[in-house]
Amino acid sequence: MSLSIEQQFIAGYDEYSDSIFRYCYGKTSNKEVAVDLVQDTFIKVWNYIAEGNDVVNLRALLYATARNLVIDYYRKGKELSLETISEMGVQFESNDHDQLALVADAQIAVSFIKQLDESYQEVLLLRFVEGLGPKDISSILGESENVISVRINRAVKKVRSLFKDRL
Repeated sequence: MSLSIEQQFIAGYDEYSDSIFRYCYGKTSNKEVAVDLVQDTFIKVWNYIAEGNDVVNLRALLYATARNLVIDYYRKGKELSLETISEMGVQFESNDHDQLALVADAQIAVSFIKQLDESYQEVLLLRFVEGLGPKDISSILGESENVISVRINRAVKKVRSLFKDRL
């Protein structure tokens, strides 16, 4: 028994809404904005489907739509919120030195990533935070899989270089 378009869309929402939220939140650092962007993403995709358009890869369509909405958000000149990792919900309640060192390393890594070009930041977020492969990222960004793989590799090398320079 095949699922109706509505059932497929709902299943897609259940499966991808959290990761689309993380993506939007990672790009904006603002929970309220991220929630709005996720809502707008799913509304736009639903309207696209309702118009009778075929969807080959729902996940890629959702990320591409969310990406475009984030770009629109910044083009409109919305205020940026610069929250730290602890404000993003990472809480360590013990005095475990290993955990504190991990948080410090994560904060340093985030500061290094923010020094990179936007194209590098985006592929690192999609690859290592969202866990997407180069093929999915290439579908989202509309670039070849080879270009995405090279960009990921170069971004990782740049972050490593920044870490080495800091030591």
